Amino acid sequence: MVDGSGGKHSVWRNRFYNWEWAMHLMIEKIQRLRRSSVVAAGIQHVEQILWPDDKAPAAVVGLVGHKEYEQCAKDLYYFIQSSVCMKQLVLDLLELLLLSAFPELTSVFNTLHEEKFGELIID
Repeated sequence: MVDGSGGKHSVWRNRFYNWEWAMHLMIEKIQRLRRSSVVAAGIQHVEQILWPDDKAPAAVVGLVGHKEYEQCAKDLYYFIQSSVCMKQLVLDLLELLLLSAFPELTSVFNTLHEEKFGELIID
């Protein structure tokens, strides 16, 4: 039964507007992530972490060896640019967006993660 203040319809309307807003935000973020300048900035940030001052971190090179370090860095560089990495990033962002807009979906995502990965639980 619906009272004069909107009742159930008001709740569903608010959820629909929240969902619409969340989807708009997600699409906007995905479009931003697809810009070459954003991808380049992300790659540059990773490069700065891996190679501060264009030098390989001595501790890491000493641990794995120079040749293995270079191969790993190349593999990481190409993986970051791969469609697999980008798709996973988008899926993770979508999950975070849905969980922030609809916290009641936490148990659904926990069930999905548990079925797929075992005992992984989202806080």
